[in-house]
Amino acid sequence: MNPNVLRPFVRDYLEVRKELLAQKGIAKAEPLIPAISPKGVGIYIQQAFGRLKNEVMKEANISFKWKDFRPSGGQLALDAGVAIDQVSRSMRHASTQTTERYHCRTRADAAMANVNAAYNRMFPDEPAIKAEKD
Repeated sequence: MNPNVLRPFVRDYLEVRKELLAQKGIAKAEPLIPAISPKGVGIYIQQAFGRLKNEVMKEANISFKWKDFRPSGGQLALDAGVAIDQVSRSMRHASTQTTERYHCRTRADAAMANVNAAYNRMFPDEPAIKAEKD
């Protein structure tokens, strides 16, 4: 998923990352989150990345699992009006059933509002719909 809402945060991160690398005399680093050691720049092994996650949780005073981000991101997109099939595809699910079962679902109030808006567009002169608006 690459929503525009995240771009400012990614830009901020990349700017801080660039400054940190420059301070350490590193001109270029391929990994998004580089593992910097006296030997140079590399990638984190799973255990080291786990320690980094623990440091972040301690510093932020929150607890999370990496998989927590998927349903949160999916639900935010869905609530913002992205169609379920597009959310599902962005999460690389084979079907929307997987997305709805494990990650996010359209909320009832949003579904009703969308259906009502569609009816209002299809039948703008229908007395019953006009009465509902009054």
